[in-house]
This record gives sequence, C-alpha cells and structure tokens, in this order.
Amino acid sequence: MANRLIKKRQDTEDKKLQRQQAKQAKELELEQRAQLTRDATENGHEARLAAIDSGGVNCDYCF
Repeated sequence: MANRLIKKRQDTEDKKLQRQQAKQAKELELEQRAQLTRDATENGHEARLAAIDSGGVNCDYCF
C-alpha cells in the first residue's frame, strides 16, 4: 500500500516536472523567435541605411 502511494506521488511529481519543462521550452522558443525577428529587423534597417549612405536607395521611412 505504501509503495503504491509513493509510486503515485512520484508519478504526479514527474508529470508536474514534465509540464513545467515543456512550458519553459516553449517560452524559450518564443523568446528566441522574438530575438531573431528583432535581429532581422535591425539588420534590414542597417542595410537600408548603408544603401542610403552609398546613394543607392531612397528610404523615406528610415528618418
């Protein structure tokens, strides 16, 4: 009886830990995607500014 209760508690704790780890993995993935988006936006803006400096492109919304 006691072994069954211990096993049940351990299973419950294992499931709780798995849910917590899945949640953290999802949050990390979302943060990484957001960072990639920010980086791409910044790189694109820098490329437009470089093109403007070289006289190659007119980018009205950059200023």
